[in-house]
Amino acid sequence: IPGMTAYLTARFTKKLKVKEDQQILYGTNASNQLRGITPVAQAYDGDEITLGTGIQEVVVLRAAIAQARVDEYSPSLIVLHPNDVRDIDLLKDTTNQYIHAGIWGMRPMIAGVPVLETTAINEGDFLVGDFRMGATLWDRKQANVAFSDQDQDNFIKNVITVRFEERIAQTVERPNAFVYGSFATALACGSATA
Repeated sequence: IPGMTAYLTARFTKKLKVKEDQQILYGTNASNQLRGITPVAQAYDGDEITLGTGIQEVVVLRAAIAQARVDEYSPSLIVLHPNDVRDIDLLKDTTNQYIHAGIWGMRPMIAGVPVLETTAINEGDFLVGDFRMGATLWDRKQANVAFSDQDQDNFIKNVITVRFEERIAQTVERPNAFVYGSFATALACGSATA
């Protein structure tokens, strides 16, 4: 039982954290869901970008950082899907040279704001925010695993029920601390205003 507990705890914790991250970002605040950040965040407004037709993802992210800063927030994190980070990393100019080689290092940053790669955010979406000021995650009960043969007819069937749970809540105190959008919409908007 101790070996099985350790095995399940290690694997369930990872699965639970992935689900938790998705809820932190996209939760609807209905039927046991967290209040997600993206449903209440301010929408990306790239109408002010007039840099020509060469609008790229990095330009969009830089504009989102400025949008949050105009509202007096200091973005502490950019959340991107790993495939979007890859696409930005592999952008080349007309001479086949990598464009953003200077901004990506051991820890990618844009305008001093670290980039977090996670599959919890949908590919093509981006979230820029001041996570310290904008939202709070309340942890009432840390993740734990429990085994029981007392559920319904488990004892008769010689079955064990495994329950893995944690109790958390999230508040988004300042929705304007976050800027959320999709690259497809942002790039189209930026190109249209050029």
